[in-house]
Amino acid sequence: IADRRGRRHMSPLQQSAQQFCRAYWTEVLITICIILDVITSAVVYSSTDDSGSSEARLQVATGIILFVFLYEACVRVFGLRLAVLQRPLDMIDLAIVAVSVVVYALVLRNEVSSDSKSVLTMARIVRGLRMFKVLRLIANLVMRQRMLYNRDGFALDLSYVTGTCLAMSMPVDGPQVAFSNPIEEVRRF
Repeated sequence: IADRRGRRHMSPLQQSAQQFCRAYWTEVLITICIILDVITSAVVYSSTDDSGSSEARLQVATGIILFVFLYEACVRVFGLRLAVLQRPLDMIDLAIVAVSVVVYALVLRNEVSSDSKSVLTMARIVRGLRMFKVLRLIANLVMRQRMLYNRDGFALDLSYVTGTCLAMSMPVDGPQVAFSNPIEEVRRF
């Protein structure tokens, strides 16, 4: 729905989906699911018990984790619409979830080779790549917390303790400039 100026208005449901996608606790939930998925994978590899009941329990755990991943992916697509297509990391993430769901469905239907443990483990490893997204979000949160001094042409990570005393991180040179103050800028300051 667009108004007279051509701006799109979102439904309350789509706004809720966007809030869900951008919420900190959503990323915490996804991180917990990834960790549980890794633990499940470790249990599968360390298990010497070949009974059907333990394998069935692990498949149920995998199914629950995949359901959370699939739900989050669907809400993200609904809430962000075309913006998802403009983010390569989100596209890779959606592909990982889709492939994992297909592999899981094939394993449940016994349409894959008898070595389903290795197929599921491979899918878990691929899902572990989602951690890159979580790490990027954590880095963004850390960077957002920085106190930046943006005056007189300077953009330095510093904070005034009193009117005449300031505190800053150690100035650096090279690739560390992304996380600390460039030494040339500090000299100029």
